[in-house]
Amino acid sequence: MSIEGKNFFKVKSRETPNLEGYHFEAIKQIEKGMVSLVEQLKPSLERGEYDTLISDEAGGRIPTLVIKSILERIAPGSIKKILPIAAGKSLPDKAADRGNHQENYPHLIAYIRSNAADAQKALVITQYLHNGGTMVKLVKALHEGGIQNVDVAASQVGMLEDKEHIEAALGANNKFIFGNNEWSDLHENHEFLSGVAKNRKTYNPKPVPIVDLVQEEGRGEFVSLDDWREIFDIQPYEAQDSVDIKLKDPQRNAAWKELENKPLTKEEALQIHDNMVNAREDVRHMADRIIAQVWNKKI
Repeated sequence: MSIEGKNFFKVKSRETPNLEGYHFEAIKQIEKGMVSLVEQLKPSLERGEYDTLISDEAGGRIPTLVIKSILERIAPGSIKKILPIAAGKSLPDKAADRGNHQENYPHLIAYIRSNAADAQKALVITQYLHNGGTMVKLVKALHEGGIQNVDVAASQVGMLEDKEHIEAALGANNKFIFGNNEWSDLHENHEFLSGVAKNRKTYNPKPVPIVDLVQEEGRGEFVSLDDWREIFDIQPYEAQDSVDIKLKDPQRNAAWKELENKPLTKEEALQIHDNMVNAREDVRHMADRIIAQVWNKKI
């Protein structure tokens, strides 16, 4: 596979005949879930109940910015802080029987305490929860970091096997709500649209700009499965023995290494910037549409 001239940061999404004012279909797809979410949160938002928004990064950034944009018009001045936390599967776990970055747990708690321990009431916002196990860990970490009064909101959910565990972790006086269980392409494109991602090789509770991460860790994490298959010439339904042979091929591995270590081109850096600018416009557009639907007015 030749990597010359290929822009790996173009957002891939299904075609749609009507974007209804959005730049990205992937963002448009979460509107229905976000409307449902805001309808459920409406009394709390109107009262200005939350002084802190916690974004479950990197997927939670777009929904968090939508809620922030709504609050700026529905309850101006209520939000004092937005805290992004690189969560998901890489979130450190305090439990002794789960060896997921236990040594980094104190760094996570220190990050929370130094940035939002004075929060009176926080809303954790995520774009997608599959089972919910990592959200249980995040809620427990927030409590240990000094944020006791926490609600959780997800625009989309999957199987959600740990729903009861999330509710138990939150406590009887706090709530967990979600929009719907429909799939969105944003789940696979959120890093390209938010412009930030999580460190893979070293733990960092704060998400970092993609341009910095590529420079520090390479671009391997941003290569799609289709592109990876093309590099190693992996065919659909190919026998595992054949795949294993190709994965050991020196020439193909050299091509993969070349791609991993290739610096961002000017075109790709511009693409990342344009994605962010257009995504922020979509955030404002979605907030406008949600306000029109939930409050029946334009602001």
